[in-house]
Amino acid sequence: MKLEVIDNNRIFHSLLIFIILLSTILNYNANVMGPMNVLYEEFILFFKSGFDYNYIFKYSNYTFPMWGFGLVMYLFPSKIYIIFFQQIVTFFTICFFDKTVNRYNLLTNIYKFRWGLLLSFTLYFFHSSAYPYSLGSNLLILGLLFLINFYFNESKVDIVLSSICLGIMLNFRSDYYFFIYPLFLLIIVYAYKKSSKSVLLMSIIWLVIIQSFLIPWRVYTFNRTGESLSVSTNSGHVFFISLGQLPNNKWGITEEDDDPVMYSYLKRQFPKENVYSLSFRENKYLQKKFIELVLNDPLEFVKKCGYNAYRLIRTPLYTGNLETLFRNSSIDKKVVKNKIKFYLNNFNFIRLLNYVFFQEGRSFIISGIINLLSALFFILFLIHFFRFYLNGIFRFNFFNYLLFLIFSYQISLSVFSFHMPIYNMNIYLFYLFGLFYFTDNLNKKIWL
Repeated sequence: MKLEVIDNNRIFHSLLIFIILLSTILNYNANVMGPMNVLYEEFILFFKSGFDYNYIFKYSNYTFPMWGFGLVMYLFPSKIYIIFFQQIVTFFTICFFDKTVNRYNLLTNIYKFRWGLLLSFTLYFFHSSAYPYSLGSNLLILGLLFLINFYFNESKVDIVLSSICLGIMLNFRSDYYFFIYPLFLLIIVYAYKKSSKSVLLMSIIWLVIIQSFLIPWRVYTFNRTGESLSVSTNSGHVFFISLGQLPNNKWGITEEDDDPVMYSYLKRQFPKENVYSLSFRENKYLQKKFIELVLNDPLEFVKKCGYNAYRLIRTPLYTGNLETLFRNSSIDKKVVKNKIKFYLNNFNFIRLLNYVFFQEGRSFIISGIINLLSALFFILFLIHFFRFYLNGIFRFNFFNYLLFLIFSYQISLSVFSFHMPIYNMNIYLFYLFGLFYFTDNLNKKIWL
């Protein structure tokens, strides 16, 4: 069979459906959300109450997490229905990405990109668990694809659809809230370069529509806290424990959600009250405490960022939970993962290989192979990314700078804040496209 056979849409779509179904079956038992489900179930009860602001939440703190996925759980009460819905959206997103690349001839050989899509099992594992990351990622990518379409054809429909997708996305995940503003500035610069008042007007409408989708959340949080919030109240918590991603750090902080150092600070600050790190009041305190700790020891923070960059390269992408298919149920998965992490953190690769191939860690062999391939893929991407932009950094092109913003924002989140492979999956489709796109243009020796 010739590789070019994948140019046939029917063959490509059929194989794509098969691989999505296979990945879903293999990774169906993955439990990425853990105790977070309880928090979303609280929002289900809140929705059932008719948005009663007097409703008392039993487990959560009203303002974390964002409520979008709670609405999905309300509409689809069964896990299998949620995953089915997620994978339908994933299929549509991939097809729309593929169509956009084809329509504007963004790649020389589309069949290579399609084979890359079909072999991206890590992508389909990512979308096979019931959690907000899947829909949040797809909405982000759709919003950016509509914006790309707007760049090429200046259709008002496309920029409106972009703003709708991004506005809904922010009700699932608040990670990308601050990404909207540099994106808005990029559109403004593009309008200025084109001397186009219509593009300028549409950019303002784009931002207004996005913000309008957060009005219900702002009203809700104002009724709960007295302040109108655009995001959930976990940034202080995440930034604080992100300092614990540096092994043996001077602060003594761990990267665990129940980090004892964090809670000791909270209890000292609020000695007579129950504290919860994800609450509105505690979140503001932890944000200030994070800044204080960094300013008092900036060199340690630089080390932490350097170590996070290493972790990003070492484990860039989510590899699924396939070990559940092979692991002895009597062996504690967390113990095995922590031991593997310990060997990696200490660069003890000989003991790591011995543990993985001859001891309890052997159930992680498949995940390890996928992770190795993911690391090689990401290293290749980074090499081509830096080569491409160093070749033409001073020449303005909306599309290329849009890609630059997408990649630099997500990588910055991993390096300067908290790195988890699953977070980096948000823009996997763009990572894959970027590798082929940069390679194409470097081979042509042009910077479009």
